[in-house]
Amino acid sequence: MKQFYKLFFSLVLIFFFSTSLYSATVKISGYVYDKTTGEPIPDANIIVKNTHGGTASQSNGYYFIKNITPGTYSISVKVIGYQVAELENVDCSADKKLDFHLQPEVIRLDPVIVTATLSEHKQSQVTTSAEVLTEAKLQETTATTAAEAIESVGGLYVKNYDGFAGVVSPSIRGSNTNQVVVLLDGMRLNTGQGGGVDLNVFPVSALGTIEVVRGGHSALLGGDAVGGAIHLMSKTLNAASPLAFGLQSTMGSFGTRELNAFAAQRWGKFSYLIDLNHAQSDGDFEFKMPDNGAKATRENNDYKGDNLFFKTGFDFNSGNKLQLILHGHNSEKGVAGSVSINPWTGAPMTTPNARAENERRLVSVLSDNQIADQIRLQTNIFMNKNTFHYTNPDGWTPVDDKHENTVLGVNWRGIYYLTQTLKIQTGLEQRVEKLESTKFTVDDRNVFGAFVQLELNRAFSVAGKTAQLTLIPAIRHDNYSDVGAENSPKFGFLLSTGDVLNFSLKGNIGKSFRAPSFDDLYWPDEGWGHGNPDLEPETATSWDAGFVLQNRTASFWQVEMSYFNQQVENLIGWGADADGIWLPMNTGKAKISGVETGVKLQPFGQAFYLNIFHTYMKATDESENSPLKGKWLIYRPKNKLDITTGIKLGKLSANLNYRLVSKRYTSVDNSASLDKYNLLNGNIGYSFALFKTKVSAKLQLLNILDKSIYLNDGYPLPGREIRFVFGFQK
Repeated sequence: MKQFYKLFFSLVLIFFFSTSLYSATVKISGYVYDKTTGEPIPDANIIVKNTHGGTASQSNGYYFIKNITPGTYSISVKVIGYQVAELENVDCSADKKLDFHLQPEVIRLDPVIVTATLSEHKQSQVTTSAEVLTEAKLQETTATTAAEAIESVGGLYVKNYDGFAGVVSPSIRGSNTNQVVVLLDGMRLNTGQGGGVDLNVFPVSALGTIEVVRGGHSALLGGDAVGGAIHLMSKTLNAASPLAFGLQSTMGSFGTRELNAFAAQRWGKFSYLIDLNHAQSDGDFEFKMPDNGAKATRENNDYKGDNLFFKTGFDFNSGNKLQLILHGHNSEKGVAGSVSINPWTGAPMTTPNARAENERRLVSVLSDNQIADQIRLQTNIFMNKNTFHYTNPDGWTPVDDKHENTVLGVNWRGIYYLTQTLKIQTGLEQRVEKLESTKFTVDDRNVFGAFVQLELNRAFSVAGKTAQLTLIPAIRHDNYSDVGAENSPKFGFLLSTGDVLNFSLKGNIGKSFRAPSFDDLYWPDEGWGHGNPDLEPETATSWDAGFVLQNRTASFWQVEMSYFNQQVENLIGWGADADGIWLPMNTGKAKISGVETGVKLQPFGQAFYLNIFHTYMKATDESENSPLKGKWLIYRPKNKLDITTGIKLGKLSANLNYRLVSKRYTSVDNSASLDKYNLLNGNIGYSFALFKTKVSAKLQLLNILDKSIYLNDGYPLPGREIRFVFGFQK
């Protein structure tokens, strides 16, 4: 432990200490922006011709080039996905401030990702396996919520309880749902009580980007990131448009209705964005009973919810910004229960009178400061308060439980560009997790985390071609007041060569963990069982390796493949002790491995695209001295195939998504399972301009083939569903 802190604070001292020798030279500096959106562009190459001067833009688009002999030069900027920008005869007789605004290509080849390294990078420059759903991609889907949007992401499987009104929680590379960290604009949504995060409550209409990182990520995000991370990022104001507003209405099957309105404006250095969303559904769809195929109608499955996103910012200058984010959510819904047959009563295990209310309040204040050429500091103070109230007057004992989870915290991150090839990032996190519950009482949990990450880049020549090697070692220390400390190291590499035809090798190895939840530790004694305060964190060692081959032209295509392997120990599972009392115990081990293969084609610019992604996974119980050793883990499909295609012909667009998921076991002894299923979704849209306003109409079709599908035992999905979306935006 002492050695870790010595290393950490030594790097912090280096972070704040730099020297430079005086010479009769000048400095060129500025920012690189997207001309269309005004967003900063990281990893852009800035070259001063006929000199040795050159650099790459930092994570916030800032660049600087020192030691340039005074004179007149031509300066060019180049980055994949944008047209080359070049300025000739630039007078550099004194220090020069020079911003560049790059025109994007027709095909956006390389989106920006934040979650992989906790700083902005082009996706091609990170070592992790990741997927970025940009706003344009989200609009191509039939998704209404974040949960629906990520269903087709490779390596990811969602558990859906009851469609629109149900809870939808993700699994990445075979992880449990509580082994995935979910962020909203950098704020952690996971709570100390555990149980994962319901992605069904976040409307797509308020989101600008969704990032999915596959593989253990505790080295940067701390606890719970065993399977990976999902980062929901709200919309941002287009800097090129000082005023924007829009209204969108959705009407659909089973009484589904949604209304969304937003407005955004920029006044000089001040900007704001507000998004209001109301959604509701009767949820009374028809389904087939799992035991005999008889048709029935889902009851007590209604939903009504409201969301508010508010974001305001003040730009003191290009390098110093302050931002406030507020998110409010309120919902009420029926909890229909399972339609599986109770072996004791012979009747479905439905809960016709159970209700649930959910309230979430998020507040975040973010300061982003470029305090020197080589130093960037970020501070994020946040509060996440989530209240869940569940009532069920039926059953053996009426239930009226209320749980209020509150997380208060602060994140501090600093980036120091020691040289053009070495970047040091350090971070500190302090948060307090509180729970007030009618079920049980727990002490506050204090969590302290600290991490260090290095990024080393080296260009060299191989057979006359330039290659780029990136090495990213990282380590994080987390200390929990109730379960102790964990260290999470990680090492990633990326070897890339070629410009137009690019080939990359990448890989990662590291450790991750999940701390026991409040429910695991402190569940009250109810006679039959109770929590276990002696639990240890679940731990995992994972590695992956793969390649990406891209043709970065107007006839874009990409082929990628990754192998992943994860060994999980100290898995927490409920079992009976010697006295027959049930409690959670660290008894489980698991091995999860697989291959992810993807193909992307966009041969005719924006007119047509085809994406194919297949995940093969083997997930088995490896607990020692257990009769379940070698058995398949429940709800881990062996195969998942997604095929997404679309066309755009002028004002008309159409998109299809086909998904095939293999059999999933529902019992730990593999005696029961859910059949494989295939699902076809699609949409047809038409948009046109009217008085400088974009008007659009879209017909969405979900489960076009009207299949009877169960993603979870006892919880049917709706059959064929039709939604009509109409809106305008300026």
